[in-house]
Amino acid sequence: MTLSNKVLNLNWNLINEKLLSNGYYLHQQFLTAAESQKFKDFYQKDELYRSTIVMERYQFGKGIYRYFKYPLPNTIQILREVIYSQLVNTANEWSKRNKYDYIYPTTLNNFLSETSIGKQTKSTPLILKYKQGDYTCLHQDIASSNFFPYQIVFGLDQQGIDYEGGYFILVQQRPRMQSIPHVMTIPKGGFIIFSSNYHAELGNKGFYRTVFKHGVSEVTQGDRMTLGILFHDYQVENSLL
Repeated sequence: MTLSNKVLNLNWNLINEKLLSNGYYLHQQFLTAAESQKFKDFYQKDELYRSTIVMERYQFGKGIYRYFKYPLPNTIQILREVIYSQLVNTANEWSKRNKYDYIYPTTLNNFLSETSIGKQTKSTPLILKYKQGDYTCLHQDIASSNFFPYQIVFGLDQQGIDYEGGYFILVQQRPRMQSIPHVMTIPKGGFIIFSSNYHAELGNKGFYRTVFKHGVSEVTQGDRMTLGILFHDYQVENSLL
């Protein structure tokens, strides 16, 4: 089965329901071992990347991530386009609930064309590699004037076999209340879709904004690699990213 068909065969009604209610959705198995390895093999191919970030240098944490350049590898381009098409209606409901005042186009290409007017043209899909002692601080991947409200991370290694520690951390910051931590393992071949910025939480007086930040806890043993796909691009003025 092609990657495109695998995406379309997912239970998107459930996924989108969880995203709107919880702000994230964890899926246990999507990529095969061979597909996971293919993405891992990309890491060594320098010609695929526009930028390599050593996190410690910028106090982002410890570890390395590499941004793919355009044109993206075909498999990543397919995942980005087809997943966007399944998330866009939920993104527009998110926009309505958060009073964001933006209607997301039905296709990724149209969305990127609209945002490129504001100089958002730097590609954002990336490979992340952690070794023992590495981690990522809590953050958001926005760095642009217009963003897509969800992003996805695929696990390419198995906790307990390839590495220990390295939990995916989501922190939901609520106004005038304590923050909620979500601590998860992304299985090898699995993925998590989560809020890039705001999440609309239903309260007694309607929806109110909470803020999601994400990070990775310290890898205590072994190596951990993931593939991250954002659906917005970064602005060209941001030389770091």
